[in-house]
Amino acid sequence: MTQSQLCEGICSVTHLRKIERDITEYSGEITYLLSKRLNISLEEETDKYENLQLKLRLWHDALVMQNNEELFEKEPLI
Repeated sequence: MTQSQLCEGICSVTHLRKIERDITEYSGEITYLLSKRLNISLEEETDKYENLQLKLRLWHDALVMQNNEELFEKEPLI
């Protein structure tokens, strides 16, 4: 699909290019219409993002705990 085909009836190609480069603001309606045309479920993508965010937080916490355990082994608590 070309950018022209994607944008048809939604926004201009110029506006889409500015969105892609993060140099303009755009409405949620544009996001919804573009995602619908691309057959992308915003709800599924949001769920995937939230699940990834949770996994990264858990991974980060595990790394912190591992580093703390190593630190406590080297430096006894007073």
